[in-house]
Amino acid sequence: MKNLKKDRNYKKLFQKLTASVLEVDKVCNFLGKDIVVGVSGGLDSLSLYTFLKEYYKVRGFQGRIFGLNVVLGKGNIKPVKFEDIITLYPEKKEYENFNCSLCSRLRKVEIFRFCEEKGIKFIVLGHIANDFAENFLWNAMYHKRLESMPVCRNYFNGKFFVIRPFAYVFKTDILKFARAKGLEDIENKCELKNKVRQDVRDFLEKMSTEEVSVYKNLMEIIKTNNFYGE
Repeated sequence: MKNLKKDRNYKKLFQKLTASVLEVDKVCNFLGKDIVVGVSGGLDSLSLYTFLKEYYKVRGFQGRIFGLNVVLGKGNIKPVKFEDIITLYPEKKEYENFNCSLCSRLRKVEIFRFCEEKGIKFIVLGHIANDFAENFLWNAMYHKRLESMPVCRNYFNGKFFVIRPFAYVFKTDILKFARAKGLEDIENKCELKNKVRQDVRDFLEKMSTEEVSVYKNLMEIIKTNNFYGE
């Protein structure tokens, strides 16, 4: 791997990711503190985890960074093996209607338990601008709501905060960062989650052109009108 410290393109890319993180920090004030990163093994979460560790080192922050992988989902989901990622194994139960919403809640419960043991209140997730755009369109079409995901949401009257620092980073830059860092997608894909998201993703990609990025336009609408969920 080439020396990224002297690579101008990497420096510009690092600045773009930093800009998103700093903008989110204005709302959440989490930088420099102990944080937990939810790591699925996909490029988005691996990039966030890798970036934050580098950013903390550059800034000289003393806060601890824990990467957590919760083994939960539909089908044979295996743990993610990446550097010092901690794996959590929730007690497996049978649910009549196991869906993405339930899976998300169960994962948060496990992460909250870990954070309570460690005395940590900030949890960061790897959702990016593309996810915000897709979620916004999904809610508009299927739930008649003009809202996307929250950038920062508190739970239990401020006991925990769930934050999405890469809210303003698009997939193209994630792919560039991952390539520069030699990261590979090692997520054990959940067939249920991917089926739900793929329909909206296919539609948005089909509507995008070389001149117009539908993702960027939707993100601009969300940001300008504050169409974030609670």
